[in-house]
Amino acid sequence: TIEPKSDAVISVRALSMARTGRIEETISVSAKQSTGKSKPLMGMRVGADFVTPLVEADPPELHFEYLYEEGVALDIFSQALSLKNVSELPLTLVLRAKPPFSVDRVEVALEAGAVASLVVSWNPGYRDDQLSDLQDTKLVIAYKEHPQRDAVRLVGDAQFPNLDIDVPNARVDFGAVFNDMPRKVATTMTNT
Repeated sequence: TIEPKSDAVISVRALSMARTGRIEETISVSAKQSTGKSKPLMGMRVGADFVTPLVEADPPELHFEYLYEEGVALDIFSQALSLKNVSELPLTLVLRAKPPFSVDRVEVALEAGAVASLVVSWNPGYRDDQLSDLQDTKLVIAYKEHPQRDAVRLVGDAQFPNLDIDVPNARVDFGAVFNDMPRKVATTMTNT
């Protein structure tokens, strides 16, 4: 209810969870008469251009590789990653990488068209067991202003000289063998 010769401030909030692009609606204001009927007083069109946050990664995915060399210490590998805001609005990115990967910044603010340079690192010795391992995960990009999530693929391939011997029941049993007679048992050895 608005008293005579007074005013009211009305806030209109726009929210689109699924659609992008131009969306328009009509807002109408009406007065309720003493008879209980509503009388239209005015109407206005309101609209907004809804955009989805969009970040372009260069390169689109990062690959790391470690090949064991005797006497050479394990070291952390790093690569540069650029993220460009290609949407029309400023964005605040929240970045998260799972170990053995890490990123040098957790949060980045980008104006429209701006580029941020990051460093993504990988530790090939994170397991401390020197077993060959392939890690395929993602650098997750979340937006403070929007529920959408994007990702950059991260691949780390650690190659150590490991042998896997396939022996049934984890033991070689020759059974009964005559003296001076050879006996063979087949096993499979794989260089992992």
